[in-house]
Amino acid sequence: ATHAHFAFFPKDCSSWARAVAGLRNRGVTTSWDFGWNENLLDDRGFPALLRALDILFINEQEARLYSGKRTLTTALNTWRRFDDLVVVKLGDKGSRCVSTTVDVAAPALRVKALDTTGAGDSFKGGFLAATLRAEPLAAALRLGNRMGALSTTKAGGLDGLPARHML
Repeated sequence: ATHAHFAFFPKDCSSWARAVAGLRNRGVTTSWDFGWNENLLDDRGFPALLRALDILFINEQEARLYSGKRTLTTALNTWRRFDDLVVVKLGDKGSRCVSTTVDVAAPALRVKALDTTGAGDSFKGGFLAATLRAEPLAAALRLGNRMGALSTTKAGGLDGLPARHML
């Protein structure tokens, strides 16, 4: 594997930070979507785990929670101090990718949403597929937004997604 994506609550962030660093030493990039979990703020190893990742996926509310800021604007200022990519999913407002060297945004694709189940996962899949093909970040955000939006057009998280040959 060249990339490992994690999407769960780590119970011991220090151990996971070491594991992620080990993956990086072997040339494997990593990303994580923690979801909403206030308990992460109590784990002393959480900052180290954040710094160990290549890509952090968060939504607008999580951007504020994990940065300790009240507004998205001030939260983004915190995330801009990270060397690695912080990708903020903004729903119908699109998405944004920030770091110390990057600040790129992409608008949402307008669709008639039926069911938002799986939209975030579909976004991440599109973003990572484009990123792993070495596409520019703006293109990765656009593909992520497209996949996230299309996934909402049918019930469930997958039926609205196009066939691979249609990407």
